[in-house]
Amino acid sequence: MVYLYVQFIQNYGTNICKQNKDMEWIPVKFLIITFSLVLELQIMQERAAECGTKVRSKSEFSMLETVVQLNNGEVAILFEKFVKTFLHILEELISFANMSCSIFSSSIMMEDVTLPSSVRGKLGGPSQRRLSSSTTTAVLQAVTALKSVAAISAWCAKFKSDIVLNFAFSFFWEFFLKTISSPSCDLETGAEICLAAYEGLAPVLKALVSMFSPQLLDTIRENDKFLLPKVEGTPLLDSLVLSFLQNINNLLNIGVLARTRRAVLMNWKWLCLESLLTIPSYAYEDGFNVEDGISFFSDATLRLIFTDLVER
Repeated sequence: MVYLYVQFIQNYGTNICKQNKDMEWIPVKFLIITFSLVLELQIMQERAAECGTKVRSKSEFSMLETVVQLNNGEVAILFEKFVKTFLHILEELISFANMSCSIFSSSIMMEDVTLPSSVRGKLGGPSQRRLSSSTTTAVLQAVTALKSVAAISAWCAKFKSDIVLNFAFSFFWEFFLKTISSPSCDLETGAEICLAAYEGLAPVLKALVSMFSPQLLDTIRENDKFLLPKVEGTPLLDSLVLSFLQNINNLLNIGVLARTRRAVLMNWKWLCLESLLTIPSYAYEDGFNVEDGISFFSDATLRLIFTDLVER
């Protein structure tokens, strides 16, 4: 059974960017299935840690329901097979995600269009995107790709460091910088696409932080000059958090998103901010020592975050 899963992933994941345009739903369905498989593997990993010698499926409908009992050696072999398979296709999946994310770059050029009758005149909600059907399809593809690649990368990073994971790290970082530096759109359609970009950023940041390594801090230092002006001795993460808050608050304050859509954006805002605020804990767990008295956040930034939380 495991062989069938591995073969399925290899067959459909290797050339995901080259799928027939008449069958555009195949890549997205593949990503959803693969994301679900990673969740199952995470459950198995947790059960293996709890039980030591036994792993049981979460439910009778589990994709891995046939895996009823495994010893430690078998669990390790199973995980190794899936890690190798995922790493084999990860670069292709990242290319597909990068291609799909081009929809987010078009937000500032987007014109408002007539919305479908199911959306027109309604406040909207978590599943009620105020976009045309074609744009919604493109946005969902991008968000699904980001979520799947983030889950796969974070899970594989628990077992080994690989050059492909460095490629994933770079992709996540570039997407983060693009998202927090993109200008807000004063049209509802463009603002909705910006909202979707933050929806995709939430799992990306969670994965980026969970994959913490000294490389993350090196990358922050190298790219900090592209954010806010750097002052000698400024805490490491101040520029990142302040740029993030400024950009997403501009989107919230511009006033073109429907009320419940603003509530959805607020949810992604705090999930993203939560990931950024957990970087220090991952750093200390990894044995990082802050040299020369440099800290991660200044008191002023922490007060600003608290004030933002209370006022909103």
